[in-house]
Amino acid sequence: KIEKVIKTANLENRILPIKKGIGDKQEQAEITFVDTEICDITTLDSELADSSEAIGLIKMDVEGFETKVVNGAINTIKKYKPVLAIAIYHNPQDFFEMKGKITSINPDYKFMIRRSENIVPQADLVLIAY
Repeated sequence: KIEKVIKTANLENRILPIKKGIGDKQEQAEITFVDTEICDITTLDSELADSSEAIGLIKMDVEGFETKVVNGAINTIKKYKPVLAIAIYHNPQDFFEMKGKITSINPDYKFMIRRSENIVPQADLVLIAY
């Protein structure tokens, strides 16, 4: 479906879907949605290492794996200083520690916290680093 939307919107040169999970190391993991499958896990750093394009935005809402994704994107964040939109409501550690983690990678970021929805006050909190 993603590939169809990209083609319809004529974004083939701007969006490249990668059929892998994202984390802090390259590995394989067993995942279950309807059936159990083996999924390749990669890092943003390894996927973007050879990119000739500057990375401008990283948005993540990965159900509690945000810290792992950031750990796998340290070089990308240092090199490009993309805008980061990171869900911080899945666990208390992300809420209290993500800003410091990003600052330790690149101290030039500024921050704000926003809710992506107005339905549940404590849900959908997003740390935006710019």
